[in-house]
Amino acid sequence: LFGQLAAWFVRLIIVRAHGADTLAGLADAGYYQAAYAATGILPGFVFGAMGTNFYPLISAAKDEASACDLTEKQVQAGLLLALPGLIGILILSKQLIGWLYSPVFAPASALIAWFVWAIFFNLFSWPLAYWLTARAEPGRVLAVKLCTNAVMPLGAFYLMPVYGLRGAAFAYFLGSLTFAILALGLIRLRLGRWLG
Repeated sequence: LFGQLAAWFVRLIIVRAHGADTLAGLADAGYYQAAYAATGILPGFVFGAMGTNFYPLISAAKDEASACDLTEKQVQAGLLLALPGLIGILILSKQLIGWLYSPVFAPASALIAWFVWAIFFNLFSWPLAYWLTARAEPGRVLAVKLCTNAVMPLGAFYLMPVYGLRGAAFAYFLGSLTFAILALGLIRLRLGRWLG
């Protein structure tokens, strides 16, 4: 819910950044949404599998050491599954936008790199969030998610006047980076050490 609200606020900021030129704002919001959706296909598959398989495993772990081992393996598996696809998305970004939408959406390909970097950091942070949620810290995960999802619209609000539409994509990346850092910090507090 927080993620969807943050994405909606970002699109609203994009539309309103053009003032009276509503058509330019709607076009930019469409480019942003196209890049967001094109890069979200692959992690949607990976994270969906994580929710159905990994969450029950981590919940049933006998102790924190077992949960830590499972989480590290899940991060490795996520990277192994998603990295080739993310590299492919980066290399074929213009063609991908053309295939999924239309060549008219070509400006969206300039945003894809920031979305791919955001997904890269999500590959680390999502297993950590599942771990924290399963190991009786859902309130902290919810607070971290709320804070990091606030980074997206706030970042877009402050970066768009300077960097345009790329500022909104960079704000999405900043939100994912912030979540990864805070999730790692919570794990460090819980374990007393960093993950391997």
